Amino acid sequence: TSHSKYESELLFHLQFAGLIKGGSVTHFGPSSTSTIADSIPFANGVVPSKDGKLLFVASTLGLYINVYKIIKYDNGDIKFRYFDKIYVDAMPDNLNLDSETGDIYVTGAIHPFETITYLGLPGIPKKEQNVAWRVIRIKIVNSSENRDKYEFKTETVLEHGGTEHKMATVSVPHSKLNRMLIGFLFTDEILNCKINP
Repeated sequence: TSHSKYESELLFHLQFAGLIKGGSVTHFGPSSTSTIADSIPFANGVVPSKDGKLLFVASTLGLYINVYKIIKYDNGDIKFRYFDKIYVDAMPDNLNLDSETGDIYVTGAIHPFETITYLGLPGIPKKEQNVAWRVIRIKIVNSSENRDKYEFKTETVLEHGGTEHKMATVSVPHSKLNRMLIGFLFTDEILNCKINP
């Protein structure tokens, strides 16, 4: 992913403010490249589904995740077709797959203004500033009668006001061990949590 397709600093800031769209997602194959999308507001985390049939792409500024069907051809070509949009109650940053359950974990800040002031003001980040964050689990439900039909159920797994641990950007689940590691922007700490089933 590229959060902005613009090299101009002005256009980048206009896109960051949500005034223009511009984040792109590109697939690099063995012999060719193809654009999957070129207008996702701040395209960010990308992860495939466990069965390899879906691709999830986070839009940090859009507060949603685009879902694309992955179509594989006999000649080895791969195409991506837009399928759905999942709205989440956070600014989705990184996406990770739980390889045991097939669930997708989304981590991001809860309040856009908090995040923008944390990242964008001179002298920031300041230790005393809170940046609340949330970890969301997306369960993928595949219809038994129609294997091409999917439903996506979201639930909050963990939420923090940002008083001690600020600006979480990634969560790595391991359901077999009942653990989740959470990483943060601008710190060298990792939070080790239990996962509620």
